[in-house]
Amino acid sequence: MKTERHNDGLAWHLAGPTVFFWTYAHGAWVGLELSPGDVVVLSDGGPNDEGGYWSREDRFEHYGESIGMRCHTAGRDCDGETSETDEFECRVDMLDATFREEDERFPCPPRIPDWKRTGGRRYDQFAEAAGY
Repeated sequence: MKTERHNDGLAWHLAGPTVFFWTYAHGAWVGLELSPGDVVVLSDGGPNDEGGYWSREDRFEHYGESIGMRCHTAGRDCDGETSETDEFECRVDMLDATFREEDERFPCPPRIPDWKRTGGRRYDQFAEAAGY
């Protein structure tokens, strides 16, 4: 898993605290800490079992009073290219609002962000060619 951390220089005019929250990324729970203006990108990918590839990128950005999350997956197999993008947002005061029951098969932090879906798009080369 590759991790990048960016600060685009806008933090001086964004209001809001440095925040810490948990997210599930690429097969593990990951704790993230973001200050206003920060962007953290978690990415992973590799070959698939059909001779193609897959990739995933989760991008988190601190807007000041909320955190944005953009999840993008892409791949190619025998049917062509596919991609999927989902966008979410969570207010800073709701980053630990969702309670999860502990599960031995899937251990997790007891509280995670209350993400609200704000957008998304899908692409499937085969389906598009077939007129779906």
